[in-house]
Amino acid sequence: MDALAFIWHLILGLLITAALLGTGLLVACNWQPERQPDDSPVFHLMMALAWGFGLVPFIAFAIVFFPNIALVPGITLGVAAAVALIAWSRLRRLPMRVPVQLREGWQELRPVLGVALAIGAFYVLKYDRSVCFLESCIHRVVIQVLKMHDQDVHLLYSNRDDQRLGNPAVISSFVVLYRGLGFRLLYGFLGFSAALGGWALARRVFGHETRAGRVLAWAFLVFLPLNPYVAKIPLLDENLLTLGFSSLMFPFLLRARVPWAHMGLMFGLVVMMQHAAILCGLAICWAIWVYPEREKRLRAFLIAFPLFVLVTSVCHIHHYLALGSLLKFESFGQIPAFPHRFFGMYEGLLQWPFGPELVRTPWNPFPTFLMWPLYLADMLGLVLFAAIGLGLVWLARQQKKDAVFWLLWFVLPYIALSLQENWDVPNKMGIIYMVFHPILIWAFSGILAVVRQPLRYGIPLGVLSFAFGASAEALRHLKVPEDLRYYVARFGERREDPEYVAAERDLVTDVGPWPDYSRIGPPAQVFDPAKLRTLVDEIIDPTIDRKGTPYGWFPHETVKPGAPRVVLEIDLRQKPLTTKGFVRLAPTGSAVDFDLTDATSDEPVSLALDGITVSWTPRPLTLLLSPAGNPIAGVYLLFEPWGDSAERREYLQDRYNRGLQMVLGWHPSELFRTKTATRPDGADPQVVRIAVPAGPFSFVESVNNSGQLYYAWQAEVTPDHVALDGPRKVFHN
Repeated sequence: MDALAFIWHLILGLLITAALLGTGLLVACNWQPERQPDDSPVFHLMMALAWGFGLVPFIAFAIVFFPNIALVPGITLGVAAAVALIAWSRLRRLPMRVPVQLREGWQELRPVLGVALAIGAFYVLKYDRSVCFLESCIHRVVIQVLKMHDQDVHLLYSNRDDQRLGNPAVISSFVVLYRGLGFRLLYGFLGFSAALGGWALARRVFGHETRAGRVLAWAFLVFLPLNPYVAKIPLLDENLLTLGFSSLMFPFLLRARVPWAHMGLMFGLVVMMQHAAILCGLAICWAIWVYPEREKRLRAFLIAFPLFVLVTSVCHIHHYLALGSLLKFESFGQIPAFPHRFFGMYEGLLQWPFGPELVRTPWNPFPTFLMWPLYLADMLGLVLFAAIGLGLVWLARQQKKDAVFWLLWFVLPYIALSLQENWDVPNKMGIIYMVFHPILIWAFSGILAVVRQPLRYGIPLGVLSFAFGASAEALRHLKVPEDLRYYVARFGERREDPEYVAAERDLVTDVGPWPDYSRIGPPAQVFDPAKLRTLVDEIIDPTIDRKGTPYGWFPHETVKPGAPRVVLEIDLRQKPLTTKGFVRLAPTGSAVDFDLTDATSDEPVSLALDGITVSWTPRPLTLLLSPAGNPIAGVYLLFEPWGDSAERREYLQDRYNRGLQMVLGWHPSELFRTKTATRPDGADPQVVRIAVPAGPFSFVESVNNSGQLYYAWQAEVTPDHVALDGPRKVFHN
């Protein structure tokens, strides 16, 4: 039966994919430009992918968004059928049913498609279900669009989940059509589209007619989706969505003949996914100015701009009705207004010169404008990072129009985002994906310059690599004060610990010469067999899984029935981050404070051990223990006093509920049910002994709850061995 279900769901998925791709191809066939030297079927194929898997889902979302009805498969497939019918009726009136560009060039494209599909398949397998957080902003909005939420939320008037609507607009159709596999398959699609779009882009920038251009196109195809900075993203997130869909757009913008109607729609979708991309609009205007013939500039603008506005009007209307202004977007209101230089009160924490002094976000070792280049150098390596500067100069000499386009695409977003200092969420470094294409274009241009003129560019590359390495080392001694406004905006948040900040400083300044692929594995290794098993399980039963799992563990990794009882000792006398063996086997015969193996109660509940005081933090600690019989035993270290009053529980629920769902897989109401625990008289107040079943075990420290920053440790506990693996910074979307 499982084999039949596996085959049936595969066939059904292929049929759905064929329907969406066929719709996109019909639309693409309506674009029949004159022949160009760089003609290839890849342009029509990218247009088909953008339509079938991006714009069709977006239209389906818009249909259900305004009347607040559930998205069902019939709506998405109906939109696909309607778009296909319109495209076919128009195509019948054109001279050619199949453009000449789709009739030729397949011999060159076939191996490209093969490698891009392999990268997409790699992404499908790489998708890390062990870090899938069902209560993230993306997942919550998708569930609301599908009307699977306990409470009916009218998204048009709501901003509960701080999610740019372009992302759930696309994801929702993938989920409603492919069900539980939708998240994983869209993740794979983004790897494929980044590879294919990267090849087409590099082919255009570096020249398809030269050997160097062909080599760099292949290198771009592989490196854009598989560089450490991008490949480290273990699950679907808004930054990866922006990268994948913008990859399908870029190669068109640098052509002599640009399909501006399609570009207006595609750029609108990208801005819907990442609102900061609106700052790249100046680059689009530059492309309109320099690439069409002079007399067609106005026509190109009058075609692209209204269609761009049509797509983005969905967010404009939402901003007005949910936030009260067209000029506000989803993250406004999270931070109160603070005084800033030049323009007074502003709902944000801007860096100097707008803020009062040079500061950094708490728990980050450097200001944002330094964190970005350091992360980039750390991931790509000093050689490629140094090549970026050389490539910018080389490209400006070789292709002035393209050089200006990439500079305009990069500069404004980088400046604007670098001035923000509420940069506390771990995935915020991924916003650089919005400007990642020019970064790699410059890096590859620098390498090409060195190959072509080794004396002229090779020596500067070596000098710059050494200088950047020395600069990264020197930054270890840079002390920038933390932004104290943060603790006003995030009232009650734990103050940063200097040792934790120092550890992060050492990590980001430890820059090697080459790309660091060691960063893409944790928490689960890239080729972990558990990933393949989870994929097979999802194909057999693609039901949308609403059950959370503790961070770092796959759904099938649970305590086995009849597992032996093991007594662990949790030593809190020193900081977990800097202490080895703070969780260990207790001495034989030790008294047990809490037994997490006793599931005899009809409804086991979690426990809270309150009032732990230690020397390394001024705040009282609370230790939260998962219920007995939980699939995975878990402990959560909370830097807050506990409390049993209704008001206190409401506060704790509001503040920590989502984090506990993420890291320990708790039920949304579990914190309300948690009981205050007591310990035997005479017990060491800083050493807690718990009995757990042998098997998976998690320990999590809440570092910065407002920024959803947690450190997680994992172990496979046996009666004679326990070794925590970690800490790992919890990544989420």
